Amino acid sequence: MKEDRLVWKKENDGDYSVWSAYKLCMQELLDVSHFKVSGSWDIIWRLKMPPRVKNFILRIYGNCIPTRRRL
Repeated sequence: MKEDRLVWKKENDGDYSVWSAYKLCMQELLDVSHFKVSGSWDIIWRLKMPPRVKNFILRIYGNCIPTRRRL
């Protein structure tokens, strides 16, 4: 006979994590469509360079760099 235990249905192993709760909120509870920017960003993440350079490239293409014109 198996023991009863709490099961978090949003994970394959049934274990709760803060990350899985965050994913649930972002996917089902909040409208995040305005945060999405079109493009194939996976190519940038596969490049062999430091993460801060990748982050900078993403900010440039996402038009998120605070410049005098944007401010």
